[in-house]
Amino acid sequence: VVLDTRYPLYGGWKISFYLGYNVPTEDLLNFNPVDNTYTLEVDFGIPIRDLWAQDMTIKIILPEGTTDISVDAPFNVQQSRTKRFTYLDSPILDGRNVIVLQK
Repeated sequence: VVLDTRYPLYGGWKISFYLGYNVPTEDLLNFNPVDNTYTLEVDFGIPIRDLWAQDMTIKIILPEGTTDISVDAPFNVQQSRTKRFTYLDSPILDGRNVIVLQK
């Protein structure tokens, strides 16, 4: 990712930006056949080296119809949940669950 600001940034200046991307789940999603559950393990961090962030929000959009969702983080995070609806989602399954983690 190449970040070019509109104006030059000097020491002490602040800028906000949003970075969104999709991650293939084949390396992050594990299935446990004993209790028939899936576990998604993701890093809570910035995918760019040598970049510092004061506030971070991570949104994990789960597939439609997911149930029994729990979050286990090794540190305290604020957690909330929302719904996301796309044009192909079924009104019967009530959209996609979105987990919002903030630190």
